[in-house]
Amino acid sequence: MEYLSINKFKAFSEQLEIATPNRENVLMCGENGAGKSSIFDAIRYIFYYDKMMQEGVELGETPERKLAKMTQNEISYINKQHSGESIEIKFNGNNCRTMDLSDYEVYMVSPNDIRNKDRINLREILERAYIPQSSVDIYLQYSDDTINFVNVALEKSFGETIRLQKLDDSLDCKLLGDNGLESKDELPKYFNEARLSIVFLLIIFSYIKTSSSTHKKRILVLDDFITSLDVAYRIGLVKYILSEFDGYQKIIFTHSPSFYNLIESVIKMDQKKFNSWKRSQLYAIEDKHVIHDGKEFTSASVYRQKWIDTLDDDGIGNDVRQYIEVLASELNGLYHLTAHEGTKNIIQTLATGKPSHMYLKLDAGNKLKTVFDLIDDIETVLNTAGKLPNERCKNIKQTIQEYRNFDAYTQIKEIFQDLYLYQKVVLHPSSHGSIGIRHFTSNEVLYSIALADKLEKLIHAMREYNSSGDVYSY
Repeated sequence: MEYLSINKFKAFSEQLEIATPNRENVLMCGENGAGKSSIFDAIRYIFYYDKMMQEGVELGETPERKLAKMTQNEISYINKQHSGESIEIKFNGNNCRTMDLSDYEVYMVSPNDIRNKDRINLREILERAYIPQSSVDIYLQYSDDTINFVNVALEKSFGETIRLQKLDDSLDCKLLGDNGLESKDELPKYFNEARLSIVFLLIIFSYIKTSSSTHKKRILVLDDFITSLDVAYRIGLVKYILSEFDGYQKIIFTHSPSFYNLIESVIKMDQKKFNSWKRSQLYAIEDKHVIHDGKEFTSASVYRQKWIDTLDDDGIGNDVRQYIEVLASELNGLYHLTAHEGTKNIIQTLATGKPSHMYLKLDAGNKLKTVFDLIDDIETVLNTAGKLPNERCKNIKQTIQEYRNFDAYTQIKEIFQDLYLYQKVVLHPSSHGSIGIRHFTSNEVLYSIALADKLEKLIHAMREYNSSGDVYSY
């Protein structure tokens, strides 16, 4: 992929462009609702249009009923502001509905591919996935090789002791665990979700590795596929993907800043590989979607100098406003303050009162812990043997209170109250230019930029709580 343009599709009421002129790999992070899955679905729409349109269509349905469902599927992907219009997606400059796709092999993996973990059937897993299906039958003739591939990877890449074992020619499998544990169905009762996710992913990866053609342009697209995986699994998975799919263009979407930072840290170890990645963050700002690759937004000091040099209010208010919203979104991801509200509401929410669900804590090592760590701590209490229910309940309440007592809100309240006022009084009017005498002063603009500078420093300070420079924990 060298260029992707999306318009009038799902979240995108306006055109969004992703340029990778040298076929760089893509690593993109964005909170839920930012539009990551819409980009993922746009790529599916290009390469798996027929399969997408057949979703929900049952075998044996009448042609009329089948056509009605497929038509409804098509309509469901049109952006609501453009109802009745045609979707506009271009891939490498070509209309996605008329271009020749024969030179490409695109493999797409999302949580939907590994969601149903009650049982393991090799054919069902592969046929459900958005991967080329032309080689499935041939591949499954060598299913013993698949089992061996998965088991070797489980041990070498993830240090796992569980093993996959085929039952019969129906391609059903069972899992073998520790202490003689084994099961062929109701797997979540006996194996945790992380282990099952790794097994399902490895089955799909085995097919990709075995069936792909080196003569075609191979693209591996992964969307939020790390659900339920702890840090050890994530590290193993990143190293596995980077080593095993070296000849593929990799496009990875994640809502998790920690996973984004983990991948970035791994690829930095090899400067040549690092330069082959286009790293960016996706934001929903008001009704628009903005990709921040570190170039469009610079820093508060740059905006300050630009204003001092030119005293030009034409557009700088919009630049500063968008930059502040990007910083607010990043801080929200750090603190997990307002669930996953759009950036439009974050500043107002944090300016008008402490969020009721703000759970933060500094541990003994001065590392910031968030609500996701709180969940882990509660699980630890619940799993502690020898404690009576009343004692566990008391300990859970105490654990929650420890997170509630850490008052990080005082560090940000005044900043966001000022931001909220200046956003309305200065930044919003100046972002639209002015006619006649402008109704804001140079000092007001400079103070708005100073508030952005405070946000920058606060985010940097919070990163220092973690020695690795990564404060994010989900």
